[in-house]
Amino acid sequence: MSVGRIPKLLFLLFLFLLPTQFGKHFFFDFSYINGIRVDYLSIAFYITDILVFFLALFKLKEILMELKRYFVEYSFVLTLLIVHLLASPQWIVETYHLIRLFEIWVVYLITRNLKISLKNILAPLALGALFQSILTLAQFFSKSSIQGIFYFFGERYLTVSTPNIAKADFFGQQILRPYGTFSHPNSLGGFYLLLYAFVLSLKPNGQWGRGLVLIRQVLIIFSSILIFISFSKTAIIGYIGLTFVSILIQKRKCIPCIISSLLTALVVGGIFLQAHADPFSLEKRLLLVKHATTIIKDHLLLGTGLGQYLYIQSVFSTPYPYFFLQPVHNVFLLGTMQFGLAIPLLMLTLIWKPLKKIVTKPQILIILFVIGVTGMADHYWITLQQNMLLLGVVFGLLQNNIISANEQ
Repeated sequence: MSVGRIPKLLFLLFLFLLPTQFGKHFFFDFSYINGIRVDYLSIAFYITDILVFFLALFKLKEILMELKRYFVEYSFVLTLLIVHLLASPQWIVETYHLIRLFEIWVVYLITRNLKISLKNILAPLALGALFQSILTLAQFFSKSSIQGIFYFFGERYLTVSTPNIAKADFFGQQILRPYGTFSHPNSLGGFYLLLYAFVLSLKPNGQWGRGLVLIRQVLIIFSSILIFISFSKTAIIGYIGLTFVSILIQKRKCIPCIISSLLTALVVGGIFLQAHADPFSLEKRLLLVKHATTIIKDHLLLGTGLGQYLYIQSVFSTPYPYFFLQPVHNVFLLGTMQFGLAIPLLMLTLIWKPLKKIVTKPQILIILFVIGVTGMADHYWITLQQNMLLLGVVFGLLQNNIISANEQ
C-alpha cells in the first residue's frame, strides 16, 4: 500500500465511525457541581479524535500554512481569545473546548482539500447509517441497549427503566427512544437530518454511475428511518419540510411521484409525531432560556467562557432535580452566553464579504436552515462529539471540488 493512500483510508474509516462515540471520560475536581459529576465538564477523548489526529499529521503542512494565514488576518480575534482564556475561572475547561473548536476547523480543512470521489464519500456514510438503523431498531424493540460489540462503538447501557432516560408514550405503550451510539435521540435525529439535507441536495447527473445513485438512495432511506425512530419532533418536522421543498424545486415534475413522496413523509411523520415524551419538556426548556438570558445580561461583552456557564447556571433555583446540569437548548443563546458579543461581532465583521458569496449557494442555505431550525430547540451542534464533527465534514464537502463538479 502506498503512503499516499493512507490518508484516504483513514478518512473513510473516520466517516464510517463518525456517528460513534467510543472513548474515555476523565473527571477532575472541576467536573463536579455540588458533588454531582457532570459529563459536559469532563475531559473526553474518542476514537474519532485519534483518527483526526493522524489525518492532521498527514496534512500538517497544509494546516500550518492555513494557520499562518489566519494568524495574520485574525490576530486581534486571537488576542481576544487569549484574554478570554486568561480571565477564565476554569481555564482547563475552556482550553479543552477551544481545542474542540480547533478540531472542527481541522476536519473542515482536511475534508475541503481531500481528493476523493463522491462515491467513496457516501459509501462509508451509508454503511454507518445502516449500522445505526440496525442498532436503533434492536433497541426500540428490546426497550434496552444491546451491548456486546456495540459497546465498542459507544453504545451506553440503558433500559426503559433507567432514571432520566429518553422515553415516550407511543399509542398507549411506553417505549425507549433509541439512542444508537449517540448521547441522546435528539442528537441522533439532528445528525441524520443534516446528512439527509446534504445528500438530498446532491442531484444525480449524467456522470453518475448506477452504484453512486444506489448508494445515495440507500443513505437517504436509512437517514429517514433514523430521523423517524429518534422521535425527535424538531428533526421530523424538519424532515417533512425538506422533503416538501426538494419536491417543489425538482426540474422534472412527476405528479404521481410528488403525491406519493409527500403523502409518505406526512403520514409516516404524523405517526411518529403522535408520541408523547416528557410533559414538562417545554417548561424545562423555557426555564433554561430564562436563566441563559439572565447570564447573558451579566456577561454581555465577553461571556462566561467556554464551558463555564454550568457553574453559573447551577446557582439558579429549579423545581427539577439536577436539571441545572443541562445546557440551554438553543445554540444561539448558548454561544452568546459563552462568547459574549465582542468576539462573534468582530469575527462577523472580518468574514462578512467572503461569507456573503458562500451563503448564496442553495446547498449552503439548506444546511444553514437545518442547523438554524434544530439549533433553536437543542444544543448538540456545539456540545456533542458526533454533531460537531459532522459540521466540519459537511461544510468541508460543500467547499470540495467534488461537489462543484457534481453541480456542473
